[in-house]
Amino acid sequence: MIEKRISHLILIILLVAVMSPVAAQSRKKIRQARSDLEEAVSKDRVGAFLDAMEVLLRLGDEDELELVVESFGEFVEKRLEPGSGRYFRLFSEVARALGDRTDKADLKKLHRLRVKAERWPSRLIVLEAATSNEKLDLKELCLEALSDKGPVVVQRALHYLRNVAKDIPVVEKILERYLEIDSRDAYRSKDWDVARLGFRDALTKLLHVNLQSALDYKNYLEVRRDSPDLFDPPPTEGLSRLTLFGAEVTGKNVVFVLDRSASMRTTDKVKIKRFGPTGKTRRRGDKSEKEKRLNERRRITRAKKELVKVVKNLPEDMTFNLITYSSHVEEWKSKPARASEKNKKRAVKWVKGIEADGVTVTDLALDAAFSDLTVDTIYLITDGAPTHHGGRDGKELPRDSRKLMKRILKSVSISNFLRGVRVFTLGFPEAEEKFLKKLAKRNSGTYTAIR
Repeated sequence: MIEKRISHLILIILLVAVMSPVAAQSRKKIRQARSDLEEAVSKDRVGAFLDAMEVLLRLGDEDELELVVESFGEFVEKRLEPGSGRYFRLFSEVARALGDRTDKADLKKLHRLRVKAERWPSRLIVLEAATSNEKLDLKELCLEALSDKGPVVVQRALHYLRNVAKDIPVVEKILERYLEIDSRDAYRSKDWDVARLGFRDALTKLLHVNLQSALDYKNYLEVRRDSPDLFDPPPTEGLSRLTLFGAEVTGKNVVFVLDRSASMRTTDKVKIKRFGPTGKTRRRGDKSEKEKRLNERRRITRAKKELVKVVKNLPEDMTFNLITYSSHVEEWKSKPARASEKNKKRAVKWVKGIEADGVTVTDLALDAAFSDLTVDTIYLITDGAPTHHGGRDGKELPRDSRKLMKRILKSVSISNFLRGVRVFTLGFPEAEEKFLKKLAKRNSGTYTAIR
């Protein structure tokens, strides 16, 4: 028995002797990684931050986890511009790394940081990590995040909650916070205005009814709370609103982007009334009437007429801009202008002077629309595929179109990352509907077919 105990003691001593240098080496690497992380933040180095993070999460404990989360928040607030490629890369990599944590102590620390972290990007990154970590309750974290003091965090929570199973308690929690934000002056800012749109979009998707304010949704829910068809009301219910080819015009800072390429001169099919039993035209002037009606069916004519109608009826508390594109991009203003009567008259005159010609540089037009950080809603009207070279060859797309569509989806994802800009797309016949639907869906908008 004594010999057995001695052998166990010797084994323990040997293990300690072997492990001590390993532990010491790990502690040394952790200290170096901590220093590297601090330097990466101070010197604006995304790659160095990610390298240091990998070491800290691999060798450290929950203290190193907290350091990574808090340092990420500091890096974003001090160094990175939302919508930049560097921000997108850092955010994605850190969220992925945190989403891989399975240790109970780490998960407990992440739950605490979601609420207690000082900076909003730190609280946000935990929410994002929960999307890929089954051990973190995303729904619970999102409901909790509705009370966050950071509008971007609230927007992200709404982004996920709008896709959860239809649930009255979820709707009530969203509405409760929406009512608070909609009624207090403390929440009057550009970022909170975007968050308001997020609340409205989430409730619209969950309840399938589009209303104007938090109070409207409150009244709607109170009347129908016990109704079996609460989550499937008639889509036509609601007040008459300003629309663009049937798509409701909403938002506070809106940009209308119009394709004016040569294909927009196309006249879509129109039925011409004929007179007399033989079906032949018998009235003097019918030819000119036919030409007039054909001109009215020209895509660019219809688009201009619709835009004029919308601009004339914009509410004065909205700001707006107009962008047209063909072989190059033209902007009515360098930034959105208030929808005063004077500005609307000038905008109408500008729209009426638009003529169609050239190719379809949709990518450059969207770059221009996203360049203003105040924009919260974009309406894109087009009839064809993006191209820098030329039109279709029969039914075949221009040779650069597929590559451009892929590039646009990626660049908009980066430009719009955490900004919450809604993109609504509207397509005439021959528009690339699959692309336009994908662009709208990925950016909290909808696609409308113009016929």
